[in-house]
Parts: sequence; structure tokens; C-alpha cells
Amino acid sequence: MKKLFFLFVTVLTFASCDTDDDYTNYTYDYLPTEEATIPEDMVVGDTYEISLKYIQPSTCYIFDSLYYYKTTETIEDEEDENTATETEVRTIAVINRVLESSDTDCVEVNEEVETSFTFIPEVSGPYLFKFWTGLDEDGEDVFLEVERDIADGL
Repeated sequence: MKKLFFLFVTVLTFASCDTDDDYTNYTYDYLPTEEATIPEDMVVGDTYEISLKYIQPSTCYIFDSLYYYKTTETIEDEEDENTATETEVRTIAVINRVLESSDTDCVEVNEEVETSFTFIPEVSGPYLFKFWTGLDEDGEDVFLEVERDIADGL
């Protein structure tokens, strides 16, 4: 019985050491938003579609997801420094999976791609949507900013 158990463990050990790479290597990359379409009028509790356009550099770039971060910030009024408003801020960026070119043949396409997501406002008041558009010459994030005032659903 001990010999049978030892044989089983040995076979299992060798079978689990498969060094074949049957998977594709990839990384993730943020792609700049070229354009964002947001409804002008929105009401708390209703559902809205927000669409984004970005450039797909090659066939090795495959849409994966959207980075979506929500926060509330106190933003000062540009005209009156003594006035500040609690603002709902939504930061959004397009994330693509990038296949390693050694695994597949990539073709440069530089094609405009559109994706969208649903948005349901939770509170009324000012919202600031910040869509990532890339980095400036100093390596700082740059955003396309769109402001909307969300009405109460009552």
C-alpha cells in the first residue's frame, strides 16, 4: 500500500510540473479618452448612458474595463474665493489589455473605438466628470472635465 501511495504521489508531482506556456502574456495600459458624451440633464435615481471614444493603437489592444473612482471634494468657486461647494467627482479612464507582440501578430490600426457605461446619480448637486486624456510634458495626469448639475428626483 505504501508503494502504491508513493507511486501515486510521484506521478501526480510530475504531472503537475507542466512547463508548457499555454497562456498569452499581456499587460494593462490606460488609453486616453478622445471624447465623452454625457446627458445634459440628469435626475437622481434615473439611469443614464455615458459614452467614451478612444484610439485603439493596434490589434494587440483589447478593451478590458474602465477605471472608475468616485469621491466628494470641496471645490472653490473660481469667481468667488470665499465660496466652496461639495462636488461629487467621478474619475474615469479606459483600460486595455495589451497582448505581447511576440505572442501574436499585431497590426497597427489607430482606430476610434467607443465604449459606454451606465451611470445612476445617487445625490443631487454638482458633479464633475474627469476623463483621463493622458500625461503632460511633466508626467502629470490630464483630464477632460465635464460638469453637470444633477436634479433631485422628487
